[in-house]
Amino acid sequence: MRKEAWNVGKPIWLFFSSFELFITSFCSWWVFIFSWLTFLFLYRRQREAELKLIEEETAKRVEEAIQKKVEESLSSAEIQLEVQRRLEEGRRRLHDEVAAQLEKEKEIGLIQARQKEVEFTGLVFCISPSLSLGSFED
Repeated sequence: MRKEAWNVGKPIWLFFSSFELFITSFCSWWVFIFSWLTFLFLYRRQREAELKLIEEETAKRVEEAIQKKVEESLSSAEIQLEVQRRLEEGRRRLHDEVAAQLEKEKEIGLIQARQKEVEFTGLVFCISPSLSLGSFED
């Protein structure tokens, strides 16, 4: 003969001795669920904070390692020679550019001076043609 499950077809609250016990157990269950969810939430936040600290610490260590490597590289003789060579090349290039710019400005100034001289000569000729020909007759 087959044995039936003892809870089949009965309302859940009948398995408690009273309705108040059912409500109390039900409320306790929700308190448990709320407590568990709170625990999970707090655990997750704590875990996130720990991971953030680990990430910051890792970034700090990587930065320090890079800084140390750069300082070691810069202190080597061949790097210092390369830096000096580039500085000299930059100074030479800057000097050449400044000299070329000054030469251009000088040429522009000479051209403007010639134009003013031609204008002045033309003006003098217009005012007194006898002065521009070089005759000093009375």
